[in-house]
Amino acid sequence: MATDDNARRLRAIIEGFSIPISAVAEAAGISRAYVSRVLSDKDDLTGNDQFWLRIERSLGKLVEARRAQVFQIGAVEVGKLDALRKAS
Repeated sequence: MATDDNARRLRAIIEGFSIPISAVAEAAGISRAYVSRVLSDKDDLTGNDQFWLRIERSLGKLVEARRAQVFQIGAVEVGKLDALRKAS
């Protein structure tokens, strides 16, 4: 993994939400190769400010591109759901 703080944060988001690198590249409008290089521990490329601004602006799109649910949410009976709705 890259040693740059921003790259570590991006790696955590990618791993935490199971987001493919191709989705990061598409959301930010950059190449997959560039994202891979920024995240690589064998490459000194850290990404410029424009790259990180694009990534930051694309965070919502990245979360939408996740492969699986993040939270485990149990089913709720209809009666309980109605009671919850009325209580709020």
